[in-house]
Amino acid sequence: MISFLKNFWHRRWLRVVVYTLVSLLLVAVLLYQWINWKGARAWQAAQDRYSADGETLDIAKLLPQPIPEVQNYGAIPLLRDIALESGSDARHRLGELELGSSSERPALADGVTRGQAIDLKAWEKWLRAEERWALPEAEGNPAATILQMLKSKDEVVKPLVAALDRRGCRWIPEWEDAALPGNFFAIPMPHYQPVQRMARYLCLRSVVAAQLGDARQAHDLVRVQLRLAQASLEDPFLIGELVGAAVLKMAMSSIWEICRLHVGTVDDFRVLSEELAEFDLHAAVLRACRTELAGAVGTLQWLKSANQKGALLMAAEPKQSSQLDRLGRLIPSGWVDLNMATLVDLEH
Repeated sequence: MISFLKNFWHRRWLRVVVYTLVSLLLVAVLLYQWINWKGARAWQAAQDRYSADGETLDIAKLLPQPIPEVQNYGAIPLLRDIALESGSDARHRLGELELGSSSERPALADGVTRGQAIDLKAWEKWLRAEERWALPEAEGNPAATILQMLKSKDEVVKPLVAALDRRGCRWIPEWEDAALPGNFFAIPMPHYQPVQRMARYLCLRSVVAAQLGDARQAHDLVRVQLRLAQASLEDPFLIGELVGAAVLKMAMSSIWEICRLHVGTVDDFRVLSEELAEFDLHAAVLRACRTELAGAVGTLQWLKSANQKGALLMAAEPKQSSQLDRLGRLIPSGWVDLNMATLVDLEH
């Protein structure tokens, strides 16, 4: 056998193949280690540059401070569970404020952007075409007719108005108290859609109230919209900023209509002015951007530590990437570090 192996080894082609394979393996190992070394250095340098400017990638330090529940508008029974995956009943309850599902909905927020009053005749016609609303007799005044339709949801609206003495608004649970998953982008956000639907109802109803000269109702419904916008803007996500900005735009459209119609007392407008002054969109966007960056970095670190690097090869949840797990284990950790460093440098 030994003689056979010696004779076999003397074959030139075999030695070339073996030496080539060994050389390639050595190069692969060296390249693997170099990527890990390079990535670790780049990641540390990126963290140092980021920290030098007073920034942090610790997501816990970026979350807004909680407020007492007695001051939190988002803690009222009607809103308390809408941000929870288990809060489908609460979201269904708020779904009663949905105006309708038709995509050909009349414009609602053009007042503040284009200086155009809401076309209540178009809204009356559209609402009559929606099966969800009762059809009162036309009164000749579209505002009065629309109000008759919308008043059927007073059981949902009244608790929202009654709690306006609570000046702060955060969704429950507050993020500081929530157990954040390793994958930041797997955080469920089921509450944004019902919030936007509520805001459309409140915007239309506040404008209708202003048209009918009901200053108290018009101003109160605007303040409810401001609470919803505030809570969404306090969420540490860019999607929260977008939803909050959209709700705030509808509130501003309601305010534009109220101002156009000169509805309300000096004290009514003073309260609106004070509540609007509490909004800091610039700070909210910066907080969301910082939190998204910290969340993205945290997700990459979690994927690396949990041997889920296969998920980096496809746009899927880690649990959906089981077929790539073996391939993912071959990815150098330094490659993930290089991605984190690049991400921080691009966003910084």
